[in-house]
Parts: sequence; C-alpha cells; structure tokens
Amino acid sequence: MRNRRSDALARVLHFGVIAPLAAVGLWSTRRYWRRLWVLYGILLLSASSVAAFFVLGRYRVPMIPTLLLFAAAGVVEMRSALRDRRVPALIGGLALATAAAVISNWPLDEPHDPVATTLYAVGNRLRDQDQPTEALIVLERAIEHAPDFYDARVALGHALLEAGRRDEAIAHFRRALLLNRMNADAHSGLGAALLAQGDREAGIAELRRAIEIEPSHSDAHNHLGNALLDEARPREALDHYEQALQARPHNVDILSNIATAQASMGRLEQALAAFDALLEVTPAHAPTLVNRALVLEALGRPDEALAGFRRALAVSPATESDVERVARNGIQRLAR
Repeated sequence: MRNRRSDALARVLHFGVIAPLAAVGLWSTRRYWRRLWVLYGILLLSASSVAAFFVLGRYRVPMIPTLLLFAAAGVVEMRSALRDRRVPALIGGLALATAAAVISNWPLDEPHDPVATTLYAVGNRLRDQDQPTEALIVLERAIEHAPDFYDARVALGHALLEAGRRDEAIAHFRRALLLNRMNADAHSGLGAALLAQGDREAGIAELRRAIEIEPSHSDAHNHLGNALLDEARPREALDHYEQALQARPHNVDILSNIATAQASMGRLEQALAAFDALLEVTPAHAPTLVNRALVLEALGRPDEALAGFRRALAVSPATESDVERVARNGIQRLAR
C-alpha cells in the first residue's frame, strides 16, 4: 500500500508540476525578497550549476526542496486569488504556470546509460591525446552500455578509421546513420572511410551530404578537398580547403593540404614556403614532409627530395598508409 501511494505521489509531484507552481510562488513572494534572499540564492546556485555542467533531468533533483517551498506559496496564492475573485492575478498566475510547465516538461535528450556518457567523454579525450588504442577500448565499452548512443558510435567509427580498420568503421557509421540520418559527423566519417576503400563516388556523395546538413563542417570540406585534388581538380579542392580552414584556422592538416593544392596549380615556390613554415611548428608532420618532398622533386632538387621522403617515412605512423606509400615510391624513384 505504501509503495502504491508513493508511486502515485511521484506521478503527481514531479519536477514538471513543482516547477510551474514554484514559478507562481516566486512571483507572488517577490515583495518579500529581502527576507527570502537566501532561498533565492540557493535556487540560483543550484540552477546555474545544473546549466553549466549537466542537461540531464536527474541533476535537477537538488533544486526540488527549495522549489517545494515556493510551490507551496504558489498554491496559496492561486487559492487566495480564486477565493477573492482577483481575476487579473488569477490569469497572470495561470499564464506564468503554463509557460513554466512547457519549459520544465520539455523532453530532454538523455543517453540510455549515464555510464555510456562518461565513457564517451573519456574516449574522445583519449583520441584528442593521441591514444587511439585506449580510446577504442573505452568507446567500445560505451557502445556496450548504450548500443543506440549514436554519438558514441560516430566517435568509435572515427577511432577505427584512424586505426586503419575501415570495414568496422563503415559499419559503425552506417549504424549511427540508421539512428540519426541528420548526423553530419557520421556522413563525413562514412565518406572518408569509403574514399579510403576506393569507393570514390559513394564517398564524395556522403561528404556532400554532410556539407548539405552542416555547411561549415570542417572535416567534410577537408576530405572532399582531398578527393577533388586526387581527381586533378585543385581549384575546387582549394575552395573546400579554405572553407575547412574557416572553422579550424590553425589546423596543420588543412594548411598542409592548401599548400599541396597550390603546388598542384603550379605555384611550387609558394607551396614550398608554406610547407617550410608549417614544419617550423610541427617538424614531424608526415603529410607535410612527404608533400614538401614532392615539391622539391618537381623543382629539380632530388637530393633534398630524397631526404624529405626518408624523413617522412621515419616519422609516419603505421596507420598513415598513403603517406608511407608515397614516401616509399619517392625513395625508389630517387635512390636509383
């Protein structure tokens, strides 16, 4: 019996009911603010901490005790207005309660499992810190906790793609898109994975879809620029690189790609200067090293080009197969 009563009470006295009544109470007690400032302060601090760190419903619970006090005042005020037939006060109170009810009952986008949210955040942090193996482990655990958590699936897809596991990455990107067709990150990741597999038409289509959903999506513009550059369309590629750079103005990969596009347009000295400037900041950036070596080769400086290819091969991670392939080919050409 006690459990049934508790369940019935919980269905009635939840946040979506308490908050509207509290809004009326806050308004009706405003003239007593000097006596109630401590309660206002507690409520403000609780609300600001929730807004700053969480958007999930369960983190609003600490506000409820203070809200209940104001909700009681709101009930008394509405009852008094009804009894005394104070129509303006009654209408104003109902309007305020209705507005507060709409806001407080608005559905929140909560993940299926709070543990998955934490694992997802940790996995992304590990990716940012260039710890791909650890990131994969953590993101896979996030998916185990919440199979429909599409943001975690997209992050896992990117981690798998970075590890060279393209088939698995494609599977996770496709599953994420089944859950949310409007996820630009998933379209962009899928496009990059398909391009890496050699499916250019499908890859470019996915990248264009990502840009259609989110016109300023930096990764999609950058990957599309790479695809166009491979098709000997450097001017179009440069346009997409420049759009990618607007969102990430100091990104080394994008800046390196811009210099590569300039080289493809015959601006070799300009491209070489750009590569040299980038290598002063990131001397072990393998794509920049290999592209600089290609420019040196085109300028008729084979010894410097050969040294550049060897340096690129020495610093290239195992997952950057394209960089490694170009560097090895360059060494074979020039070491004869």
